[in-house]
Order: sequence, then structure tokens, then C-alpha cells
Amino acid sequence: MAIKGSLSEASLSDVIQMICTSKKTGCLSLTDGTNFGTIFIKEGRIALAKLTPHKRKIGDILLQMGKINEDQLHQAIEIQKSNRNKKLGAILIEIGAITTEDLIEPLRLQTEDALFTMLLWNSGFFSFEPNLSPPPDEVILDIPYEGLLIDSARRIDEWKEIEDKLPPNDTVLVRKKSVVQLDLTEEEKTVLNLIDGKRSFAEITSMSPLPTLETCKAIHVLFTAGLIDSIEPKREDVATKAKERYEVGLAFYKTGMYKEAIKELLRVIKLDPDEKRARFYLGLSYYRIGDLSSAIDQLSRLGESRSVLCNLAAAYFRSGELNESISILEKIRASEPDSLRVLAALGFLYFQKGEDEKSRDCFEAVRSKDPDHYLPYFYLPLLSIRRGNFDEALDHFRNAIEKFPSRAELRNNLAVLLEAMGKHREAEKVFREAINQDPFHPLVRKNFGTFYYNRNIIGAAREQFEAVEESARDWETNFKLANIMLKLGNRDEALRYYKIAHEQNPDDPIIARNIKILEHEEK
Repeated sequence: MAIKGSLSEASLSDVIQMICTSKKTGCLSLTDGTNFGTIFIKEGRIALAKLTPHKRKIGDILLQMGKINEDQLHQAIEIQKSNRNKKLGAILIEIGAITTEDLIEPLRLQTEDALFTMLLWNSGFFSFEPNLSPPPDEVILDIPYEGLLIDSARRIDEWKEIEDKLPPNDTVLVRKKSVVQLDLTEEEKTVLNLIDGKRSFAEITSMSPLPTLETCKAIHVLFTAGLIDSIEPKREDVATKAKERYEVGLAFYKTGMYKEAIKELLRVIKLDPDEKRARFYLGLSYYRIGDLSSAIDQLSRLGESRSVLCNLAAAYFRSGELNESISILEKIRASEPDSLRVLAALGFLYFQKGEDEKSRDCFEAVRSKDPDHYLPYFYLPLLSIRRGNFDEALDHFRNAIEKFPSRAELRNNLAVLLEAMGKHREAEKVFREAINQDPFHPLVRKNFGTFYYNRNIIGAAREQFEAVEESARDWETNFKLANIMLKLGNRDEALRYYKIAHEQNPDDPIIARNIKILEHEEK
């Protein structure tokens, strides 16, 4: 079960301790509204932590540690451009630049820095999803959480002492000529060597092989000693900024934080209107929150790739524009006539539109290409019922149940058909088989209850209706429960169910009339 909350109400340190002391495994995702972080935990120990956008890039750390050279880093980056889901570290291992062991220390440094940064967040949200693991190409660490939290607490105290004395991230740092020879520590010399009059403060902290705090402390010392100065802020490269915000937006999307994803992806498009990946996920994010017109607007600008067209068709369908959805899928079908996914979707849409022959043709084509595909077995009997061919529908249902014996909805539909044909004893038997398969299926319970309700067997009807969870009951179920309670003489319960039904269907005059009568009787 997921654990969610606000960082303003529960500190990240407390959340990590709660998860780790319980020896849990999973992924802790969090955001401060601008940045996104993930902490993978395995059996109560820290396996990996990352920030999006990355404060410390693994390639820069390896380069400064001397594990790789510029040519190897450039080669790996070029390979990654054609395979964006591939981790840079995995690519460097594949081309023989480093070993898996070479990645351990940089990843530990990256993890410690990411955790340190996230512990500074005083507001935002977190969510822990159990049993989630890092991608298979990630190198997994095994760090006790206690030491990390203690060390991070110490570092936070030190950070607060220098935080206000550091320059903005985009400030370019330059060396000053000094006549005084100062005794610098090795860490301070390392940072001084990174200052070339071109790199910004953020770039230096990213490239440094030292932890972020140690790098910042060294920069503070160098400023205080008069060895470095700052010049006008460096204008951030638009492509780099867009890439960073895209990564944040994508991270928000993948964790279901769609409104936050929209905010970030709109920033990307403002920076780079031609960023198609950002526009694609922006469209999907709008789709996820139900803003279908915006989803259609964004996806319509992306050309006619298969993934774009499929999602565009789904958006048109949800917005009730069946003709547009069908038109798009038929366009895909013209180039991919054997696509089962497209044929099944068209069969469903033609069924919804009432074009039964076209629907039947699509589902028959799906079944002929894949005899184990479920949807033809669900819809073909329903199409036979529409044609009034009940015997054919019975044959379809029995074949479907033989093929998919665990599908309670097939038995439900067969029972409804048998009831309509006047075969009540057979219908009751099939309803019971469906209930035995899935005791919590709301539609089966509702239809079985209606079966008894129509025969005035109110005790059995009540039992079936009450077995439906309250949140899953529609207005008809609550209306029938109210009528049952009225017959049983329980007017208070009847009134309560009528009122629930009225909230769900306020335009029904019979419900409104019954409420008025019962309330008048109470007076």
C-alpha cells in the first residue's frame, strides 16, 4: 500500500526512518514543486537516490576522478542520444571505459548529495510505492540509512552557516591574481583548478569530484581569501534548460503527478516550441486529468506517428467524438491492416456507434488472427443479441465461457440473456456460478439482485444489492434498496436510500416524490 503525505507535516528524515526501520523495499518519490527526487530502498537500506534535474552528473564526476577521459565521455553521450533510456554509466561499461566497480564511488557520492539536497526541502509532497526497484541497468548500492541521515544532519548544519554567502547558481567564477601565497587544502586546490572564468557556480559544483557541501565550503574559503571573484551571470543555454525541465516533467508524469508535469512541460515548450517529446507528454498529461480538449490540441500538433495517432484517437473517444476517433484508427489500419490492437479498438468503437456489421467484421478478423484474444468472445454474443439471434448468442457465450472460464462478466451476460428468454432457473444457476467466481463483482451482484427484485423475492434481492460496496452502487441500486426497505416497513432506511439515489439522479420525479411523502409522514 502506498504511503503519501506532505513534507511540511512530516520531515523527510522521519519518513525515511519509518520506512527503513520497517525493513521495507520500494521507491520514495518526492518533490518540492520545482525539483523531483527518488530514493530507492531495499530491505531498509538505501539502494540509490537521484535528483531530476541532476545536480551531479555521473559523467562529470567520473571525468574529474580520472576514471574516464573527454573522448570517452563524448562517445558515451553520443551513443546515449540515440538511446535515451540507456544510463550513461551502463554505456561507459559497455564500451569498456570503466568497470562496474568504478561506478560505486561516484554513485555513492551522487546518492549522498541527492539525499542531502532533498533533506533541505521543507515543503512539497512525498509518495512511497512498495516493491518498486531501480531499472535493471542501474548499479545498486547498499548503504545503511542511519549513517546517511546522521551525516546529512551534520552537513545541513554546516550548509546553513555558508548558504547566504554563496553566489547565485548562474554566476561565473574567475580567479584573481594574488601576491599572497596561501596554504590551501587539497580540496580547495581541486575546486580552484575547476575555476576557469567560463564555468558557472552550478557547473563547478556539478563537475567537482567532492561532495556538494565540501565544494561550496571551498568556494566560500576562496572568496574569503580573495583568490576568486564573480562576474556577470552566465546566460544558461536554452537547450540545456529545456532538457532539465523536460526530465522533471517526465518524472512527474511517470509518478502520476500530472498537474505538476503540465507545469514543467509548458515551461519546456516555452523555451523550445519544437520539443516534440515534451508536447507529447503534455498531451498525455492533459488526457490523464480529463482535459481532453487540451490533450487533443497538443497531440494534433505532432504529426502522424502511430503512438500520437493512437492517443489522439483515445482522446477523441473520451470526448464523445466517435467519428473522429474511428477516422484516425482507420488511417492507421490502412497502413497496418493486421494490427490486432487497431482492429479490436475499431470493433469496440463501431459497437458503441451501433454499426454492428462493421463491428462484427473487426472482431471476426481479430479472432481469426488470434483465437485467444478476449474481446471478440465478449462482443460477438452481444452483437448476436442486437440482431435478435438469441440462439446464436447462447452458442457464442458458451464457447466464450469454455475459452475463458474465469471471466465472471461472461456468465453475468449469459444469465441476463437467459432471464430475457424466460429461462429463469438456468439464469439463476449461471448467476450463482458468476458470484462464486467473483463474489465482489458489482455488476453481477446488481443484476442478480434485479433478477430477484423483478420476481418480488425481496429478501434475496436485498442480500445481493447490499453485497455491492456503497461506493459502487448506482442510483438504480439505491432506489431499489429504498423500495425494499419500504416494503419491509423500515421507513428511516428507505428515506436514507431515496436521498442517496436523489443525489445521484436529482432529475428523477419518482424519487423526489417518495422523499417528500416520507418526510411529510415524519412530521
